[in-house]
Amino acid sequence: MSKSRPTVLRVLILVLAGILPVAAQQAAPPDYLTDEEVQKVRDTQEPDKRVLLFLEFAALRLAKFEQALAAKPAVHVDDLTEMIDHFVNAIDDATSNLEIALDRGGVDLSKARKEMEKQVAAFLERLEKINAAKDKRLEEFQFTWDDSLEAAREFLEVAKTIPEGMIPPKQPAPVRAEEEEGKPQPGAPTLRKKEEPPKPPPSGPAPPRPPQPPKPQPPPPSAGHGAA
Repeated sequence: MSKSRPTVLRVLILVLAGILPVAAQQAAPPDYLTDEEVQKVRDTQEPDKRVLLFLEFAALRLAKFEQALAAKPAVHVDDLTEMIDHFVNAIDDATSNLEIALDRGGVDLSKARKEMEKQVAAFLERLEKINAAKDKRLEEFQFTWDDSLEAAREFLEVAKTIPEGMIPPKQPAPVRAEEEEGKPQPGAPTLRKKEEPPKPPPSGPAPPRPPQPPKPQPPPPSAGHGAA
């Protein structure tokens, strides 16, 4: 997904058991999903099926938005904004899951690629048709509306990178040589002198001081001449 879109937060929100395949259990489920949909995601472990599941959620949100846009009397703009925002969330989550699967590897996504591209291309066609109708209400949530078009285009860009066949699993990054140089070899003596721990202060009362000798007294003054 393009770095211009704020997807990091979306990924963090999805980091919970069964939502994204990463080890974190504290995040709350996405607020645009129903409890039943959250359970479906948790039950869907295959990366390709999980991406298609989020596209299914997106299809439901887009259909709901289209119905509300054509409804009489007119639906409030705030409700329209929330509906299209939920569609964007579902597309973003589909893209995030697809990117993670591509990065981790160990899976064949090529069989589901055509279906992914077909669905999102249809989404984009419907969005552009709505855009061409020049509904004045779209201007009141222009940023979110533009985001829906961008989200669909970005998913298609990521889907184009899906290779044929099995994606090799990602190998752990090798440790850099300069990091290894500073580490002592197992069993090798170290030349670094161990620091001795500071000595603790003596406990208990201080020993009594030895008696001091008496100071010598000055001699008495002698009597002067002529004293009576």
